Amino acid sequence: MIVTNKGKKMSKQAVVLDTIKNTKGKGGMTAAQLKLAEAQSEDYSDMKQQMQEIKQKVEVVEQKMDNVEIQLAGIKGSVDIILENSRYKSKLIENKYFWATIMLLLVLIAGINHLSDLIKLFGG
Repeated sequence: MIVTNKGKKMSKQAVVLDTIKNTKGKGGMTAAQLKLAEAQSEDYSDMKQQMQEIKQKVEVVEQKMDNVEIQLAGIKGSVDIILENSRYKSKLIENKYFWATIMLLLVLIAGINHLSDLIKLFGG
């Protein structure tokens, strides 16, 4: 982009076209050729603006994708923890020492309840 003395940004294409228009004899271009060049210059400016807008939208999409990737990593971590806990519980339930300990605790609890009944029975 080139900035003119009027502060207006112009593409190289627009600058060349402006120079041709201000040249005596229009640089050998006919009125139709000048109109075509003006239209092409305007189309180029419009296209450049659209490309800039697309670039900005792509940057927003990239940022959103980065956020999605971070969230997915967090979800994966949570699922991994759940699966690991599930495996641990599964191994615990299959362990015979776990069940033996549970049975012993139940016997002890039942025995304590009966022990208190015996103490009450003998006058305690």
